[in-house]
Amino acid sequence: RKGDVLPIKNNIDQATMGVIIARLKKLEYVPALAHALNVRFSLLKYFGGEERDMGASLETAYLELKEKVINRRNTVNCQNALEFHLAVGQLIRYFFRLSEAQSVNYDELWRSIMGAKNIEDIKKEYRRLFQRYAYKININNPRFNNMITVASSYKPQQDEPVNLDALLYGFAADNIILFKEKGEN
Repeated sequence: RKGDVLPIKNNIDQATMGVIIARLKKLEYVPALAHALNVRFSLLKYFGGEERDMGASLETAYLELKEKVINRRNTVNCQNALEFHLAVGQLIRYFFRLSEAQSVNYDELWRSIMGAKNIEDIKKEYRRLFQRYAYKININNPRFNNMITVASSYKPQQDEPVNLDALLYGFAADNIILFKEKGEN
């Protein structure tokens, strides 16, 4: 009804995630996923208020992860679940880029991630992908080493649910491992 936001407010989270997952199955370009996530985060913020401003919290966590992976030479550890999910999304995007298949569908890499029930399932999947593409990864790549350390060092306090928003954001954001500074080849 006009002026009554309660029916859509209660279902906006499920509806927008359903659209994202359906969009992912037919995704041709990663920027299309980023645009869909932007719409999702905007709707969640609009209907949920500032406490549901997931886009801002993910952006802050992404910038902290970027700083940690690019600039730190010390031991790199994962601070929280949000950082872990972003790091795994970044790793999956990097593994996707390493694939030499003529036609790779985004759905192929995400099928097992979307079905993961907990953090341990996510860790098993990105380790499987790492084993699959390890022959193409230089052992002296400090950014990849830092990113894999962040993802591997996370120990959940309890049985935590999978944060698909952070995983998808990590996948859709610019890849930190491939990030080039100005003047860098």
